[in-house]
Amino acid sequence: MTDPFHSGEIQIQEQVGVRDAALRLSRMVVNYIPRGAAQFLNTQEVCALGWTAPNKELWAGILTGALGFAHTSDNGALLHLDLSKLHHTQHEALVSGALKIGNQTGMLFIDLSDRRRLRVNGTIDRLFETQLTIKVEEVFPNCPKYIQRRLARRLDSTNALSSLSEGTSLTNDIINWVTIADTFFVASAHPDGRTDVSHRGGKPGFVRVQEGKLYIPDYQGNNMFGTLGGNPPEN
Repeated sequence: MTDPFHSGEIQIQEQVGVRDAALRLSRMVVNYIPRGAAQFLNTQEVCALGWTAPNKELWAGILTGALGFAHTSDNGALLHLDLSKLHHTQHEALVSGALKIGNQTGMLFIDLSDRRRLRVNGTIDRLFETQLTIKVEEVFPNCPKYIQRRLARRLDSTNALSSLSEGTSLTNDIINWVTIADTFFVASAHPDGRTDVSHRGGKPGFVRVQEGKLYIPDYQGNNMFGTLGGNPPEN
């Protein structure tokens, strides 16, 4: 792939003067899952998933599953997620209307123990009750910058899921939770349909809450601007 960036990413790269640097990095972006990356996926238990809901809202969620819940086709052109291996009942939400065949989706497989991560973006090719298949369009690794190292701890399978709630404003409990967090994931989508999900990390308190708004620093990264490019600023 010679230039994998969409117009939003290119616009920001040019505005901040890093277009050439981004193009040099673009050599890492391929449209299949290489063998080494496939081996990495086979050992992962955590995947961030970004998608656009039917009402056009953007969502970022975390999938956790048994080893091997993600695997590739022999040529790396397809990524299969075995939804039956996901923990709890995460697969029920995915197949009950959240995802549709033909939708763009972004995935980020991340190993917090050794701070490795791999992006896999593509289009939903097949969706069944126990399997999600993605037609791969973009694959590239990310550096370990700003990833907080931690070890996963398995909970007893009898533990109930936390209750869900929704609203239009931040409660005090949510504000307290956000302001002590050192990690979050954010989804973005360009008007052409391409969807992405990214990791954001820093020291606890790196996200500020003020008058109902979240203020998030944009630390120096790989100059690709996938998140900001999903919603490019007006000239």
